[in-house]
Amino acid sequence: MEVITITRFCRTDTYDYSRYRFVADGAGGTVHGGRSLIPPLTSGGMLPVGRHPATLEEIHDVFVVQAPHTTHRQRLYSALELYVALVRDLLPRATLWVDGGFCTHKAAPPADIDLVLFASRRLVQHFDQERWTRMNQLITLQNLTAMAPHTVERRIQPMGGLIDAFLAEEGNADDVALWDHNWSLVKDADGKIVDGERKGYLEVEL
Repeated sequence: MEVITITRFCRTDTYDYSRYRFVADGAGGTVHGGRSLIPPLTSGGMLPVGRHPATLEEIHDVFVVQAPHTTHRQRLYSALELYVALVRDLLPRATLWVDGGFCTHKAAPPADIDLVLFASRRLVQHFDQERWTRMNQLITLQNLTAMAPHTVERRIQPMGGLIDAFLAEEGNADDVALWDHNWSLVKDADGKIVDGERKGYLEVEL
């Protein structure tokens, strides 16, 4: 999924943190009375507008078990489970905003799962080189040039391309509009933004 603007943590003294996170009170993906907090989908197979807390188990139930293309979606979900395990190895806490065709019941199978990974600036800026390398393996890298073998790539996504993930700063309310806007966009079958339409997305606390 293409987004309007991409920013990343920087390891220099100048930080470019923009368009990041605001978490609603009470979010966390708990279940009340045995019922999922994921709301019923709209007639178009999308989440209603808003950011909805969820657990991984709830996501699996609604967007794998109950969704079309279950076998294909299970492969994506397995990549998500491994991705979450790798994030938990690296960060003591993190939050994911989950979006994309995976979070719909559209007729077409989703290509990947879109994620924003919210992490603490204080923790990430003190990563050593080994941890930065591991972090880079968990986010989508764009406009890359490699020396061996020599190649130029527009983008490389983690988990063999099954996850499309971006890094954002925990607690930066000023720039919440970017990711909330991007994750709320509705696109047609050709990937073009549908003017005036919005949908919801999910939040998972790790």
